[in-house]
Amino acid sequence: MPAQPLFSIVIPSYNRAHSLANAIDSVLAQSISDFEVLIVDDGSVDHTADLIAAVQDSRVRYIKQANGGATKARNKGITAARGRYIAFLDSDDTFLPRHLEQSLPVLQASEKNCVYSQVIVERGNNVRFLKPARAIKQHENISDYLLCYKGFVPTITLVLPSALANSVLYDENIGYGDDIDFAIRLAAHGGRFVMLKEPGAIWQDCWSDSRLSSTIDPQQRLAWLNKVKPLLTNKAYFAVLGRSVAKGYAQTGQKWKGFGYYFRSLWHGGFTPKTAVMYFFQILLSANQYRHFSDFLAKLGLRP
Repeated sequence: MPAQPLFSIVIPSYNRAHSLANAIDSVLAQSISDFEVLIVDDGSVDHTADLIAAVQDSRVRYIKQANGGATKARNKGITAARGRYIAFLDSDDTFLPRHLEQSLPVLQASEKNCVYSQVIVERGNNVRFLKPARAIKQHENISDYLLCYKGFVPTITLVLPSALANSVLYDENIGYGDDIDFAIRLAAHGGRFVMLKEPGAIWQDCWSDSRLSSTIDPQQRLAWLNKVKPLLTNKAYFAVLGRSVAKGYAQTGQKWKGFGYYFRSLWHGGFTPKTAVMYFFQILLSANQYRHFSDFLAKLGLRP
């Protein structure tokens, strides 16, 4: 492996030995081979270390850290990476074969370009769709795209210059929404987002008990919102109030307070009519109920 590979792929993993091999194989099967793979083991107690030791490829590096969460693991990978560009993959997802190859021309066009692509979302029970529905428009504010129009920059398809990633890093204290926070701060540092024409990865978005029990802390979300407010448009600011903060209050048994934030956001134009309908049901229904509702819409060919 050269001293500076073209790409460094950072894969954080916590007790995912059962799926990690597929993720690694999808990287090793890329149509270009000038890369390193950094497996950042976030304190796993399964046989992750044995799995990596059995991989017969010098491009795969293993980094072990005490359990600190996915954002800390990604930062560990970013700072340890030797590649010119950094890509991310989660341990239960897979790259499509030409993901890195398709990203390269856009990355080489400008040192500020941050490349992403659609993901094929696999939800099980024959539910499959592409996300996001559209690319960010030229000169569109990233906070509007992500927060007002249901845009999405999937972490598992994001590829960016190593220097830019190191200058921003993930906020290790944010919890929910670290992908949105990272994208907004990348843009504030001059990053320009470009979505490729072809999907880049398969996202295993399957339900689990841990996701069922997870909730959004509305006070934590308000604190984050006030922290990044200077980087948001006014519309995006109210979109967060009307969705994330509102959902957080609904999940903690304060539905009417949640709807108060929701209608306040509507008044200030925080989201489109179609998005407003979806967010209304996210506040009204439990997380499990909304999941079934959105899967039903997906089976009808409607975007959840």
